[in-house]
Amino acid sequence: MRHNGRFLGTFLGFAEEGYEASPGRIGFVFSDDLLHWQKHPEPLIDISPEGTFDSIHAHKPSVIMKDGILYHFYCSVGPRSGQEGRPWPYNEHPAIAVATSWPL
Repeated sequence: MRHNGRFLGTFLGFAEEGYEASPGRIGFVFSDDLLHWQKHPEPLIDISPEGTFDSIHAHKPSVIMKDGILYHFYCSVGPRSGQEGRPWPYNEHPAIAVATSWPL
């Protein structure tokens, strides 16, 4: 995506000082020339507190812009209620979530 003359991108996974390496976080990068990229120091979408709809993973990002608002769709994975202790996939509940750059 291009915005205000810069190229923007998202990626899956995040390993930075202060963050545990996890495939369940979405990062943000930007570039002026498509050759040299800089990673934003914090996750764009991080996992949420334990027990919430995206407390296990927030991954597979897709971003679109419409009428000046960024819509960030991603796969969220949280615990499946009543299935604690059961093996995957029975203990996880995947869903599609959306975060926006402006309150709707």
